[in-house]
Amino acid sequence: MKNLNLLQFSYFTTYSLTMSEILKSANSPSHMLNFLNAANLWASQNDMKINTNKTKELVLGPWGQHNLTSLETGQGIIERVHQFKLLGIYLDSTLTWTTHIDYITKRHPNGFIS
Repeated sequence: MKNLNLLQFSYFTTYSLTMSEILKSANSPSHMLNFLNAANLWASQNDMKINTNKTKELVLGPWGQHNLTSLETGQGIIERVHQFKLLGIYLDSTLTWTTHIDYITKRHPNGFIS
C-alpha cells in the first residue's frame, strides 16, 4: 500500500493560533491533542479560553484511511469540517480551488468586469 501523507490542521480565531501535523501513514499516531492541550494550558495561564464555537479542524488528505480522535477542550469538542473560510479564501480538505471558485462565481455571476 502506498504511504499517503495526511495533514491535520486546526485554526483558532481572534488570537490566531494555527497547529498542523503531518502523518506519514495510516498507523501514525496523531499528536494534535497534545498540541491542543498545551495551547489550552497556555490560554488558561494567560486568562484566556479557546472558543470551540469559532475553532475548526480541517484534515487534509484521505479521510477514510485514518481514525483520528476528536479534538476536545474543557469548553467542548472542536468541529471537524471539510472546508472553511480563512482570510477570505475557502480552504477544503482536497486543497483544490473548487470551493473558492464556486463561491466567487455565485457572488459575481456576470464576472468582475462591469
